Amino acid sequence: MPQLLADIDTYLDGIGLKQYRNINQFWSYMDSRYSRTQVCELEKSYMKLERGDDEGFYSDIFQNLKTSLDFCSLRRDLYRSYLTWFLENMMPPPAVMVDAGCGNGILTCFYAKHFRESRVIGFDSSEQGIECAKELAQQVGCKNVEFVVSDFNKPSLPVEKGEVELITSVASLRSGSEMNGGISIYALLSQAKQSRQKSTIKALEPYLNPKSGCLISFDKVSNISQQISWASEIQAAGLGVDLRKSSWIAYQNVESDTVTLPAIYAEKGRALATNDDLLSFFISQTVDLSEFVLDFGKEALAELAFSYVNPKQFLRGARATYHDGSGIYWHELWQAGPFILVFEHTNQGFRALRIAPSMKASDLRAAVDQWIEQTSNYADVVEIEAPEINFDVSQL
Repeated sequence: MPQLLADIDTYLDGIGLKQYRNINQFWSYMDSRYSRTQVCELEKSYMKLERGDDEGFYSDIFQNLKTSLDFCSLRRDLYRSYLTWFLENMMPPPAVMVDAGCGNGILTCFYAKHFRESRVIGFDSSEQGIECAKELAQQVGCKNVEFVVSDFNKPSLPVEKGEVELITSVASLRSGSEMNGGISIYALLSQAKQSRQKSTIKALEPYLNPKSGCLISFDKVSNISQQISWASEIQAAGLGVDLRKSSWIAYQNVESDTVTLPAIYAEKGRALATNDDLLSFFISQTVDLSEFVLDFGKEALAELAFSYVNPKQFLRGARATYHDGSGIYWHELWQAGPFILVFEHTNQGFRALRIAPSMKASDLRAAVDQWIEQTSNYADVVEIEAPEINFDVSQL
């Protein structure tokens, strides 16, 4: 890890990205670098970003490489945090990779320097951005990178379709579906499939290798509705989201506020993540389910909570009858939407309830195996195909 951070910092320092304590320090620096007239124009451009006009902002700052790098210093910790995660989790170097929405090529050139044997392609819809990227590539001495201007929804890339092993997108792609604040969470999961708008992912998907192609999306999807819709849209394009490789990346903005966004990892040919697992991934970032444990001293509440959670489906269970005659113990797993309920109870009145995200189901099944193996040393343990005691109040 220390060497990774040193390599990343050396690169960011080398291209001139600075670290600012706050926005006032940034503008003080800009005052020292540009004329008053230029600074006024740049402040107007920055206001476009504040109003959500990303396209207008970038068309202004990409007027030259120096200006674009100065403004990209505001994102330094985002680049640093993302690249740290990327290098820690990256598989073998891809033969061909594409950086979608490369802008001035900061990340693209890093990929090229890190993967010296790979062919790296960056594309963006901004001609000015691509000119800056080409200049940056020359500045840092990248020979294995190329940049092209291309439309996101109708990409034309200098590579045969089916040859790209990795597509990355950092704060670049957008959902083709409109966000609807009144729509239900589960409806959002299928919204992308029903959308008539052309998805950027759907347009890029044919370039991916059908057997080994994957996508990494670390895009600006800041609320749970956007996150669910974006993940659903990725899957609607034929890419299965791998929630074990997906993660949450935290970085600090220029005001030192911590921002946490999902890095979604998806693959061609992978089974699609279930709606419940997608929901559990996004919910678990907001709610710490590990804190929800009802056991000793809270047995009545554990039974009551378990009883009133409906609908739920029995997944697996086992019964242990202790050799010393102290009683019978049941260990059960239940599915309740995007959650797994771990419910344990005895014929002596003990009750325990834990909640976990459904994407942890395989780990919880393994935990049941471990419990069976350990408990078999001092009890007769059998797996059960259905619950043997009814705690469902709806059937009382």
